[in-house]
Parts: sequence; C-alpha cells; structure tokens
Amino acid sequence: MIVPATEEHFAGLSIARHPGVETWGFVLEDGDTVKGAVFVSEAMGQAFGHDTFVSSDDPMDALRIWRRAREELKARGFERCMVHIDTDTNPRLVEFWERVGFKPRMVVYEGEV
Repeated sequence: MIVPATEEHFAGLSIARHPGVETWGFVLEDGDTVKGAVFVSEAMGQAFGHDTFVSSDDPMDALRIWRRAREELKARGFERCMVHIDTDTNPRLVEFWERVGFKPRMVVYEGEV
C-alpha cells in the first residue's frame, strides 16, 4: 500500500529536513515493512525528487510510487520535477528513469571542499 510519509518514516529512513524547504513523500508498505519510498522537496518554486529507493523485486513498484508523487505534484501546481540520482552507484534507477521518459539535463560535479 502506498501511503503518505510520516515523521516516523522521515526519521527511520534518515531523510533530512531543512528550514524553508518543504519536503514530503510517499512510502510503499508491506505490513510493517517499508519496501520503497520517494521524497520530494519544494524550494524557490521548483520540485526536486530525491531519496528514491525500492527494495522490492517488482520494477513496477518504483513506478507506482512515482505515479502517486506525480499526482501530488500536479495537485500542487507543478508541471516538472527534477530528480536527483547517483548515476555511478545506481544503474538500475538510471534505467528506470530513462525507460519512463526522463532525460539527463545537467551534470553535477563533486569533490572535496
């Protein structure tokens, strides 16, 4: 069952909350077990998807969660959402986004500060 994320989900999944940034999400539960989640942050009129995971073997579970998030995004007036994923460590998620029509739009560099 896909349900809105609660404060317990945020704490249990170590999802950061930042002042001035509204973060919400949905989780896929199987009984007491969280089998997947997606979180979205809103800032400066933009929506950013992050911290997506699915531990289920059903590849459609990720799509089900994101479809629910998309409904919420549209209800909040968004037409687009940027999704942040680590392309080096999660090829399965990259394949998923490309399969559902998302295209890479930017390159992010990382390094020591």
